[in-house]
Amino acid sequence: MDNQINADRLRLVLESIRAGDYELDVVNGTMQVSPRWKSLLGYEGHELKDLTARSYFSWVHPDDLAASHSVEAHLKVGKPFQCDLRLRTKSGAYKWFQDSGVPKPDGLTMVGSLIDIDERKKTEEQLTLRNAQLAKTNEELDRFVYSASHDMRAPLSSILGLIFIAEKTSSPDEIKDCFDRMKSRVGVMEGFIRKLTDYSRNSRLQIDFKELHLHDLIKEIVDPLVYSFNRGKIDVQNRVTSDLSIYSDPHRLGIILNNLFANAINYSDELKAKREIIIESIQEETNWSLIVRDNGIGISKEHLPRIFEMFYRASDISEGSGLGLYIVKETVNKLGGTISVQSKVGEGSGFTVTLPVQNR
Repeated sequence: MDNQINADRLRLVLESIRAGDYELDVVNGTMQVSPRWKSLLGYEGHELKDLTARSYFSWVHPDDLAASHSVEAHLKVGKPFQCDLRLRTKSGAYKWFQDSGVPKPDGLTMVGSLIDIDERKKTEEQLTLRNAQLAKTNEELDRFVYSASHDMRAPLSSILGLIFIAEKTSSPDEIKDCFDRMKSRVGVMEGFIRKLTDYSRNSRLQIDFKELHLHDLIKEIVDPLVYSFNRGKIDVQNRVTSDLSIYSDPHRLGIILNNLFANAINYSDELKAKREIIIESIQEETNWSLIVRDNGIGISKEHLPRIFEMFYRASDISEGSGLGLYIVKETVNKLGGTISVQSKVGEGSGFTVTLPVQNR
């Protein structure tokens, strides 16, 4: 009678913690499992009548095989064990469980429980991800304070110097030259602030998918940049078909296009008789790609691994902030895509952005 009462109490405890119990015959490897154990894995009470330890371990997620081998080792020597692992349920999906077992005094049987810890594990994973994001944000903030103060101070110092010169001269030509240079310095600061705004909006705002015509979006972004370029003519080839319709976030896609195209313009090769920028798109079943190629000065091999870092400048001739490609990478990541680059000094560069096809 006492044994039955204790068994009933144990089952109530197991139910309260969402656990299913089992017994394993260590000698022949057969398992007897409770209806609750079966239901945790999505099975009905009449299923899994001939369950074995071999079958059970075949359900373990490949990344958790080390944990399952530890369980097997404990079973062989008859010692208690406990481990967290993912098991494949009847639906084919994996869920997190805590598997615990102890040997009976006879040394021939293991009794254990399986507890559903899937929600806890997902919460832990989210917390780990947020901590990693926070650490990344803090690191970027430290770098930002240092680099941004320098990048803002340099054009301000230049403007102050030009004001001093303008005040000391009576030559109209020198005064006009000072004003032109001031406008240029202000333009640098304006571009820097715009990139900071793009970065902030990409980090904070929700993704807003809309249907758009890629050819028209490229034209809308590229034309003003071409017209504002004052160092000669660049042949821009928009090879994206005019009838191509995609589903994406127009603001973020605009950030990607604007920075990649501006980068191609800034690093164009003035020594070449024909400077060109080619924009293409490749459509696949699950992904689509945007390619921006140029025949500019190119990027040396030693710089390529770092060009997507915050404030990194791959060339001394650039007056840019060093934020453009970093923002492109962060924006592409936000959209669930990838970006790659191929470049050779003297021949040019090509950037490929690959994004998942979104359902309308």
